[in-house]
Amino acid sequence: MVLDGPKPAERCGILVEYALNPPSRRTLLRWNWKAPALALQLDCEVVLLTVYLRRGARRLFPSSFVSRVGTLKTAFYFDTLELWALEAEIRAGLYPELAPFLLLWEEEPREETLVLARDLVQTRIADPNLESAAQAFTISLAAARFPYDLVRQLFDEEEVMLKDYPPVKQWIAESSDAARAEGRAEGRAEGQAEGVLVGLQNQIIRRCRRRCGDPTPVQLELLRGQSDLSVLDEWTDQATSVESWDDLLAIGANSEAS
Repeated sequence: MVLDGPKPAERCGILVEYALNPPSRRTLLRWNWKAPALALQLDCEVVLLTVYLRRGARRLFPSSFVSRVGTLKTAFYFDTLELWALEAEIRAGLYPELAPFLLLWEEEPREETLVLARDLVQTRIADPNLESAAQAFTISLAAARFPYDLVRQLFDEEEVMLKDYPPVKQWIAESSDAARAEGRAEGRAEGQAEGVLVGLQNQIIRRCRRRCGDPTPVQLELLRGQSDLSVLDEWTDQATSVESWDDLLAIGANSEAS
């Protein structure tokens, strides 16, 4: 980022690098020339700030790079920020934009931490665009550390609103693929000729029930009567986003009509 002062001579820059893990020597070497190169390009002072995002098992995080040839030495020093040092302030709601990172700092992630991160983003960020971006980031981190059924349950409304954000879109696609695989596996386990169909139908019922409740006998009969795998796959994808069972079954009717 470039900071403009009241006078041209007071213009300066900050190069911010984010690291999940302590950087390799090669990365440190790249940072060593990157900041001075930007200083030449921008014709102003440029400093490097490294933000370490996750503690992990490491206790030491570099704040310098040193090259030695015999008794000769060249050293490059930079400031660092260990983000987890702000954990208490983040939990207290002072930095809600950083709440998603709480999920990175527990060896065994807890559901209450996920709920806290979601609620801090939801209630403490005033800018709706920033809130959406932070919540999408929360979902993408949660998807890597929690069962997707739990994430879907906790972010039911957010999933619909954020479905076009790339991280959320990818997560929805991956969980839909997993749901289809689970349904097919369930069908094979039943050992019936139509086991795959029954497995997919059961999976659709479980997923749609979370939003729309139990199907009526007529709706259940329509679902059980559907044998087109492409329609069942489409229902599996849409089961958590439709507003009613009728809306879901209409998708099948439209597919058959076309």
